[in-house]
Amino acid sequence: MAEVSEVSLDIAQGSRDELKRVTVEWRLTFGPQDAGKRFRLLVMLLGEDMPGDDEPPASQGRAASQWLYTFTRADGTRHRIVEAVEGTAVYRESRELDRSVLDEDPGFDLIRREPGDWVRFPHKDEVYARVTLVEEPCQARSETVELVF
Repeated sequence: MAEVSEVSLDIAQGSRDELKRVTVEWRLTFGPQDAGKRFRLLVMLLGEDMPGDDEPPASQGRAASQWLYTFTRADGTRHRIVEAVEGTAVYRESRELDRSVLDEDPGFDLIRREPGDWVRFPHKDEVYARVTLVEEPCQARSETVELVF
């Protein structure tokens, strides 16, 4: 059975001040029964708001996820097609993203150090990567029928 494991996320400074280099790495493992099958792979970044965070509390005390970004291909599609080969392989994708894309807790707190001296502390952002692997559905189509009405 196909498995995604060891997903890691690294966020580093990008090529300009307002950009961050976001790298997601993961392992895909395919068994002998998967060999030759085609799978769709989707890599997403999500924000996580924990109870007690700077955002309104999550429902029923559980963390809530907020979609931030989906890695897209050069052709604009959101998923990558992977043809399974038995064994394990490591994949890695990187993108440069504007800092605002990763700002899942916008805003700041003002802290007074002394009378008339205020310091802005931006809210911390909690970001994680999710890698989803789904077997492509088995499909077939008919021949095209021409109609004239």
